Amino acid sequence: MLTLIEAAKVAQNGGNTYLAGIIELYAQSSDILQALPFTDIQGNALKYNREETLPGVGFRGVNEGYTESTGIINPVTEVLTIAGGDLDVDK
Repeated sequence: MLTLIEAAKVAQNGGNTYLAGIIELYAQSSDILQALPFTDIQGNALKYNREETLPGVGFRGVNEGYTESTGIINPVTEVLTIAGGDLDVDK
């Protein structure tokens, strides 16, 4: 995963100075954006697993078995959307 600063360096080294400048503007506008890692994905949705319940741990006596404990992992899909806006200004 790349941060915006690292992505700007990659764009600059690839010869795309225009893209590198735009990425740097976003990174300079917000400390949070500067620190967040970004990942490229294929398509318009991101699939990942969410841990709903973690498995437990326990103690056992000598020559006894452990109590079974399993976690619950649910697959989740987030669909990407375009966010934007329009601003009208009086002249």
